[in-house]
Amino acid sequence: MKKIYLLLAAIIAVVSLGTFTASANTVSQGQITYNLKQGGTQVFETADTQNNPIEYVVSEDKDDFTSSLIRLSNKNYTITKKGIGWHVSYKIKVSGNSIKQAFGLNAVATKGSFKSSLLAKISNKKAQWRAKYKFGLVTTVSCTAKISGTKLYVS
Repeated sequence: MKKIYLLLAAIIAVVSLGTFTASANTVSQGQITYNLKQGGTQVFETADTQNNPIEYVVSEDKDDFTSSLIRLSNKNYTITKKGIGWHVSYKIKVSGNSIKQAFGLNAVATKGSFKSSLLAKISNKKAQWRAKYKFGLVTTVSCTAKISGTKLYVS
């Protein structure tokens, strides 16, 4: 009888862990959704239009203990995007579900080079990094953070 309870508890634990992990990594139409309830650091894997792998990492800074599950709260978030031959990271300062500042740009071309690189706060709801990336051909690469309601989207 004791073995049955242990087996049942193990099955419930495995099923609930699998469901929790899957719900955290939402990728839809080229953009990811940061799960506020989970918080912390979340990793997302997808592909660009040429089927090249793209990895996103979104993490919240842990210097603010007044977090809220119904809004983005007053926090800094680090946005990271990794493509083939390049990666970028930057921070956004969020207050009252609005982007107050985009800062701390770190853009690295591990293959090829960047011809231009710019991080800008487009509006209170959107920050974007854009660059001309040269590796054989010149292409435009970008990483956009957008707030809509109480959600943080990255593309």
